[in-house]
Amino acid sequence: MPGQGYGFVPLPDTVARREREQARFDRHAPGCMGVVIDLEYVNLEAVHVGSGFWTLHANQAVRSIARSGEHPVLPGSSMKGVLRARYEAITRSCAGRRAPKGAMLGDRLPSRTFPGHRVEFSQAVKDHPVFTVCRPPQLCPACALFGQMSQRGRVSVHDFVAAASSVKRAELPKRFSPRPHHLGSFEPPGTTGRIVVHTLHGRKLHEGSAPRPEGRGEAAEVLAPGTRITGRVVCSNVTNAELGGLMSALGVSPQTELKVGSAKAHHYGRLALEMPKIAVVHPRNG
Repeated sequence: MPGQGYGFVPLPDTVARREREQARFDRHAPGCMGVVIDLEYVNLEAVHVGSGFWTLHANQAVRSIARSGEHPVLPGSSMKGVLRARYEAITRSCAGRRAPKGAMLGDRLPSRTFPGHRVEFSQAVKDHPVFTVCRPPQLCPACALFGQMSQRGRVSVHDFVAAASSVKRAELPKRFSPRPHHLGSFEPPGTTGRIVVHTLHGRKLHEGSAPRPEGRGEAAEVLAPGTRITGRVVCSNVTNAELGGLMSALGVSPQTELKVGSAKAHHYGRLALEMPKIAVVHPRNG
């Protein structure tokens, strides 16, 4: 949304669930390939992916960045989450384990815009097909490639490593999730004390254009802008279509920038891709 640091990709009307012969590990699927992709990104903005720990610098508590040994990293799990979110947005995939259940997001949350009102989602929103969990062997594109409960993924993302000297300290702005009624269209508040969201704008993706909120933020370690970050993505039994979708999610074609880590709405976390190196590790059969 303009001025909020994020935008929306509309949800698909239907989810492309079907049996996918390539979603297996017991043998090589005809027409598929194994691929190793070596990547290098340059961060255009400071990046913070936290370790969950704090450290002390000059009597100040500072959020630590994730590390592997002495080197700061973007953990493979974090990068895989970013890639999956982008892959879901460009395919007719589900978001089955992120359903907007009223008890989770809605009827306990008050509205600041409409004091005295609480927000909830309509049954039509809750019943949208993207919020139905995939059940093997019927899988959407994202669940088939990246995996889900009881379904192993075919994409392995290694840690993305930066130089130890690239770490500096910064002040991250405070972060807040948007109120549920900012995620869709809602009925005008009436006398019921409820705001009912009846349609969703789509999947929320960060753009990084929001103004910095007032007040002090949190001290944190970040990767300084201009840092080169290298990593590897390994795929097995992928089709041409899946590889094409993954290339788009990685920012290869069309050429796009990724947003990772904390404070993505406030000019943090932007990565630009250098030319990747792609190697097919076994040929297609058939």
